[in-house]
Formats: sequence, structure tokens, C-alpha cells
Amino acid sequence: MSENVRQRKLSAGWYPQTGKATKLVLHDWCCRDLEKPRSRAVVVPHAGWTFSGRLAFDTLSTLERSKTVVVVGGHLSSSAPLVVAVEDAFETPLGLVEADAELRDLVLHNFETVPDEDSENSVEVVLPMIRYLNPAARTVWLRVGPNSELVHRLAKVLAEAALRQDGYDITVIGSTDLTHYGPAFGFTDHGLGDEAHTWVREANDAKILAKLVKMDADGVTEVGVRDRSACSAGAAAVAVEYANAVGCDDAELIGYHTSYDCQPADSFVGYAGLTYRRR
Repeated sequence: MSENVRQRKLSAGWYPQTGKATKLVLHDWCCRDLEKPRSRAVVVPHAGWTFSGRLAFDTLSTLERSKTVVVVGGHLSSSAPLVVAVEDAFETPLGLVEADAELRDLVLHNFETVPDEDSENSVEVVLPMIRYLNPAARTVWLRVGPNSELVHRLAKVLAEAALRQDGYDITVIGSTDLTHYGPAFGFTDHGLGDEAHTWVREANDAKILAKLVKMDADGVTEVGVRDRSACSAGAAAVAVEYANAVGCDDAELIGYHTSYDCQPADSFVGYAGLTYRRR
């Protein structure tokens, strides 16, 4: 068993605390019929499971069962260095997810990095789902800001590793929520209530969703920052650029909704799940 284990940092409100409770939720979500998983990259939301867990799980279910799953989160500025979790394993209610130390060290060798010591939901919240769907998978925990140069470099390093004849079997998860709207987020330009919710759905989030579906990584970063339509635009862009680099040519929007749909309030957040595969 790994000695250097990153313990759970998020409270029970984010996802269940026990293995039994976690399995009950995920077993229930497994009722959705899916084709054989064959995607190489996905973009998923990272709110608490009550709000976006089912959508994240449905999207993650499309991923090929790779040996290594790279999870890229965000919540960083464009000037931030790449953030890397350096632990050997990560605690989940379903058991440990082991780190891929070799791939992590390749990233550390190629980039200026800092260790991830924050209580950070953009990666942690999806780890129990990875453990459930692909129990043998190892992972690399990264966070990146909306910096197009860094996004392209990171995607290139991961893709080159994946495409080597003796290289890694890698899938990539880009973790982001979409527009954070309302008084709680200092963003009330379009009023409150139903009118504001319609604007977020049909205008602001629609623009970044179009970039994600077109697999336009630079556009995802640009629009996400400019329109305040993604809290972790860089993470989503890494998944998109990785998908491009490994030959994916088919993007599918698995689903979209907002926290307002679940629980109407003046402040709300958008969520989307997208998957990238070869035709």
C-alpha cells in the first residue's frame, strides 16, 4: 500500500462519505444504457454530486478503460504555473486511486510546477467515479490556468507519451463548471431570475459550448475568460487539445443543465458534459 496518500479534503456535502453510500448512488446512475466506451477525452462538471454528479458520471462512462487517467482541474489564473499533486495515491470512499508516478514525473520534468496543497474540488470530486468505472486505472492530478501556451504544451506532452509505440495508454478529463452567475459571484449584468437564467443558457454558456463542440481549444480559453463562462477554461481546453492531438474527430454534448434547474436561486452555475472520440 502507498505510504504517501492524499486524504480526502472535501466535506460530505460534495459526495458520499462511505463506500456503501457511494456505491448506492453510482449503481443507480449506471442504469443509463451506453455504447461501448471509446472516448479518449471528456469535459465534465465538478460541482457537488447533487447538482452535477449524474452528468459527470454519464460523461465519464464514455471514456475508454485506459491504464492511466489524467485529471486536469483549474481554478487558477492565466499566470499560474502548472499545479501537480505529488502524492502516490488518492483516497476515495471506494479505495485508493494510485498515481501514475512515471507520467507525473514526465510532467514535472517538462514544466515549472508547484505542488497542489489546496482543498480542491475540480479534481477530487471525480476520483470516486474513476475508481468505480475503472478500478485498475492510475491517475495524474493536474491543474492548469487559462493560458493557451501552457494548454498546448501540456496537451502535446501527454499526446506524445500516449502515441509512443511503447508509451502510455492515456485518457484525459478536463474538469470545469460553466457560467457562475448572480450576486454570490458578482455577476448580475442581465438581471435576476428566469430572465437571467435564459441569458446564461441561451447566450453565455451557448458560446463556450459551441467552441467545445467544434474542438477549438484556443476558443474555449478565450471565450471562457472573456465571457466569464468557465471557472476552469484551461482544463477544458487541455482535454480538447489532447483529443485533437490523438486523432479524435467526433465531439458529443452528453448533457447540459444549471443549478437553477435543480434549485432556482438568484445565484447559479452552468454544467456540461462533452466527450471526444474517433469516428
